[in-house]
Amino acid sequence: MNFGLLGPGSIARKFADACSRTEGVKLLAVASGSRERAEAFATEFKVEKVCGSYEELLALPEIDAVYISVINSLHYETARKCLEAGKAVLCEKPFCVTVSQTEELIRLAEEKGLLLMEGMWTLFLPCVCAVRNWVKEGRIGRLKYLDSSFSFYVPADPESRLFSAPHGGGAAFDVGIYCLAFSLSMTGQLPDSCRSKVYVGETGVDEMGAALLGFPDKTVANCMFGIQGKSEDSAHLYGDAGMIHLPQFWNCHEAKLYNAGEELLETMTDSQENGFVYEIEAFRDAFLRGDREVETVSHQLTLACAKLLEEIRKEDIN
Repeated sequence: MNFGLLGPGSIARKFADACSRTEGVKLLAVASGSRERAEAFATEFKVEKVCGSYEELLALPEIDAVYISVINSLHYETARKCLEAGKAVLCEKPFCVTVSQTEELIRLAEEKGLLLMEGMWTLFLPCVCAVRNWVKEGRIGRLKYLDSSFSFYVPADPESRLFSAPHGGGAAFDVGIYCLAFSLSMTGQLPDSCRSKVYVGETGVDEMGAALLGFPDKTVANCMFGIQGKSEDSAHLYGDAGMIHLPQFWNCHEAKLYNAGEELLETMTDSQENGFVYEIEAFRDAFLRGDREVETVSHQLTLACAKLLEEIRKEDIN
């Protein structure tokens, strides 16, 4: 399948590299608001076609799907144009900045019979998939509590998209989404409660925060996220018969399973340098089957995360 890429930024570089490692996938075209930037990207990653506008890329009949990595606030508008042009869409997280935008895009994709997926690549990593299976198999008994953290430090800069409210900045959108999606994926449920608190900085975005999710089976998930302080970025899952540890869960290369006596039972490892390969493979397979969504990152999960993000970010304006 042939991909077109809109927004050749830093994340897009990882996606382009992953395409070159994925069988049956070709990154055929790239477009940017700056043609010079698109040309430099195309030269580096050997992309055949450079387009001077998004519309030019979407008009190419040989493009099957579009990968969107523009700034958060432009996800909705850009994805809508792609769907209206009849292209399948893989859109970087967070999918949209509001619930209503998320609902509209899902509805449009269903009406047009097009594949649409949020680029939550973490959920496709082999170690994360192994942990999900361990939980389903009852390897740690009944899951009762899980925690995840993803936080880094960057100096507060009003010019940076991370600290810009109009551009969809803030910790919840940038890294909190990883913790939320991970928690929903591991429990296999949608939360029925959410309590959160965020620290809002001078630019009006959430710089640090935490959310406590409750699930129908009484499982509790604690999610910590930030862009103004470094965390271990790890995740733990606790059951009544054991525990699972994932160092740097969002880019996980190792997962360890312990019994209740803290004895190591099993270790899962992955040596793949670029984890984007796995989500691209899943998207490719779904596209070739004619599916409209990918089960691992279903429309239901994406919409649930959008609702949680909207609830958490209410703190931004209080």
